[in-house]
Amino acid sequence: MNAPDLFDFHEHQPEFLSGIVTHYEKLLDLGERDGYQVCAEFLKVVKSVGYTFSYGLDGVPYDLRLL
Repeated sequence: MNAPDLFDFHEHQPEFLSGIVTHYEKLLDLGERDGYQVCAEFLKVVKSVGYTFSYGLDGVPYDLRLL
């Protein structure tokens, strides 16, 4: 069974991860930078703390989970 997408279950995110997610969600919502590039940067940070996610060419992240 697959783990839940932590983007959909904020209450299950550790506090340190929640802060990272909130920061990058705000950047993506602003739309001032290319979403794909923001996701690439976001993924590097998330991986450095033991998590990962997927994203498409549209720059929308999904499936946040433990590595």
